[in-house]
Amino acid sequence: EKLYDVFKNKLGETKAWGKTDEAKSQQAHFIAMAHNLMMILDEDLQPEEGIENRMALRRRAERNDADKATAEAAGRTANPIVCGWRRPTQVSLQFIRWLRHSLVHKPSWHSAVELLRPLSLNYLS
Repeated sequence: EKLYDVFKNKLGETKAWGKTDEAKSQQAHFIAMAHNLMMILDEDLQPEEGIENRMALRRRAERNDADKATAEAAGRTANPIVCGWRRPTQVSLQFIRWLRHSLVHKPSWHSAVELLRPLSLNYLS
């Protein structure tokens, strides 16, 4: 559901490119590829530039804590695989807007990162 929200609302993919199954399949592959590339870029920004989506990480930690508390209250243990997952699955709209701007205006990498830095401090934190 979260990925569908990214495709439909944030990337503006509301209509199929064609009517055939092949066209719909190709569109799905391109959307998945675009999403994966955005996730890779988002993940690479943290170690290389010190920019991370702190808001998503904080929300994920809060959900993990709530899940652990619920499991413990029921006499179970939380799934360590689920609790250990750190990577957010949803790309923020701020990140998509920054990426779209950078692709259209083609600033240098350094300039593009400097445009993202205040966004990460004000919105993503």
